[in-house]
Parts: sequence; structure tokens; C-alpha cells
Amino acid sequence: MSQQNISNKKHQIKCVARELFTRWGYKKTTLDDIAHRCQFAKPTIYYYYENKEAIFNEVVLEEAQFFINRVMKRVSSDLPVDERIIQFAHMTYTDMKSFTREILDAPKTLDEFSLHGQPVIYKIRELFRNHLRSFLQTGLRDGSLNYDDEEITLQTLACIADFVRIDWMRRIPENLRDRIIDTMLQIVLYGLKRRA
Repeated sequence: MSQQNISNKKHQIKCVARELFTRWGYKKTTLDDIAHRCQFAKPTIYYYYENKEAIFNEVVLEEAQFFINRVMKRVSSDLPVDERIIQFAHMTYTDMKSFTREILDAPKTLDEFSLHGQPVIYKIRELFRNHLRSFLQTGLRDGSLNYDDEEITLQTLACIADFVRIDWMRRIPENLRDRIIDTMLQIVLYGLKRRA
């Protein structure tokens, strides 16, 4: 089988699986469901993927990558790196608000195992950290940022953003969330020191 044919079959499986995972969640979707919708025999699915989790993980990664790429396209490369970090964080939050609106009506049981739940959020956070690391390294190289330990600095910035979770987005009214995020970003950029 050619690479193109393999790629096409995997794409078909992922498209069908994405639709089923979104509709029914991970737990309720079976490989039989995916095979039936693809009009494949179930063993054909196993030729391309080891199990349902492997399909789900690939779909989740694609969803998260799409989300972060959409944010990165809007981050201005003309800004100083500290302002790019703020812009990146703010745009990520703004897009996360839209993402959360999509799931507000979904049952909470779907949060953990659906494409509109925690797996995508976790993957977005991982990609978010990767981009933060890149910004930190750029700032250190060009002299606009100064820090002693890259890993500690990265984890600190990521930790500050980790409170933005689906349950938090559900509990806190949007106008208050917006003010909290804006304040958090100002503290990250300028600190809490009194300015003269």
C-alpha cells in the first residue's frame, strides 16, 4: 500500500473518530462504531492504529495544534518579546473563551473524555508551554529578558496560567474572568512593585 493511500485511510479514520468522539465522548465510542462508519472491517482499523486511544490521542493533538497555530498566527513578531508573551497569553485566553462557550451546554461527564474536554485542554497547555519556552529563549538571546533558570521561569509562567480551567470558566462570570486575566498579565509584565 502506498504512503498516500495509508495517509488517506488514516485521515478518513480520524475524521470519523473526531465526529464520534465529539458526539458521544471517548468512553461511549467504540472501534466497531468507527469501523462501521468508515465502512471498514474492524481489523482494518488495527492495521492503522493500535487501539482507540491511539486514534483519540492523534485527534486530540491535531485539535490542540490547530488551536495554538491559530493563536500564533495572530501574535505580532514586530513586538518586543515581553509584549509578545502577553499578547500570546491574552489571545490564548480569548480563544479559550470561545472554546469554553462551545462546551458550556455539554454534560460535565463529557469534559474528561471528549474533544471538547480536558484532553484537548491538557494538550493545549503543553503546546502553550513550548511556545512560552521559545519566547523566553528569544528574549534571553536578544537581551530583552533576564532570568536565571529557564525551566523554573517557564514553570512559573505556566503555573500562573494553569488556573484557567473549564470548571473555572464555568464558575466565574466572563466580565470578571476578563478583568482577572488582564490583571494577571499586567502583573506578569510589570510585577507588583510600586511604580514611581
